[in-house]
Amino acid sequence: MANKLYKGRLVIAAAKLDNETGKWTPRITIAHTMYPPMSFDTEGEAETFALKFATDYIDERTRIVGTFG
Repeated sequence: MANKLYKGRLVIAAAKLDNETGKWTPRITIAHTMYPPMSFDTEGEAETFALKFATDYIDERTRIVGTFG
């Protein structure tokens, strides 16, 4: 697995071996960092908010992309 920060986005590259064909398939994750404009009293509160924010963001992006399919 390889990681690279490129233009503010985390790129994670990996490959998976297909045991039947002996060929490798690439796997790519491209992420970016968001900084919501709020703060919390505890680390746990901030992390809980971040996880909820991220899942809501992913769900919304999935819904938008799905409307074009």
